[in-house]
Amino acid sequence: MQWSLITVVEFVDRIITAHTSSDCKSRYNFLSALLEATDDHATIRSELLNILLAGRDTVASLLSNILWELPRHPDVLSTLRSEILSVSGDSPPSYDDLKNMKYLRAIVNESQRLYPIVPMNSREALVDTVLPRGGGEDGLSPVMVPKGGVVGWNMYSMQRRKDVFGEDAEQFRPERWLEPGFRPGWAYVPFSGGPRVCIGQVSEHRILVG
Repeated sequence: MQWSLITVVEFVDRIITAHTSSDCKSRYNFLSALLEATDDHATIRSELLNILLAGRDTVASLLSNILWELPRHPDVLSTLRSEILSVSGDSPPSYDDLKNMKYLRAIVNESQRLYPIVPMNSREALVDTVLPRGGGEDGLSPVMVPKGGVVGWNMYSMQRRKDVFGEDAEQFRPERWLEPGFRPGWAYVPFSGGPRVCIGQVSEHRILVG
């Protein structure tokens, strides 16, 4: 474990050193912004590692889940193959091609729904807060969350609700995401939501579907 950590740190340090050389200063990116904001090397390294892990481990897990499901659903695999051939033919898909693959997007969403990479999450109230629902015997009344209180939720269970996703909520069926009027809203939050949405959403979106 210690060796792995040292390897990762050295890898990121090489990136920082290379970017500060004269040959790289013309390329403005996230690292450039960090260098403008601080000269603390540990802070810069930590921010870069945060982005690196959000765009690597999460996507690797997502792809593993998709590759687990596709052979078990030959009809889904066949439809996906037809879409790829119709959009990009025999050539590797371009950035724009990926954005036009609606069925691929549906497969990604369905995998994230059934197998959220982070199955549970929580938030701490920084001030006294009132949630619009969650209280009372029926769970529909407001509920008070005092400062310092923690609210947790289980995405794995929430994203399998039959009242939102249908009686087949436990099944891998990407077509549900292409059905007119299907809008799960806050019942589907694999990246959480709001101003603290996970940065991995950007990484996954750019890597998989542009």
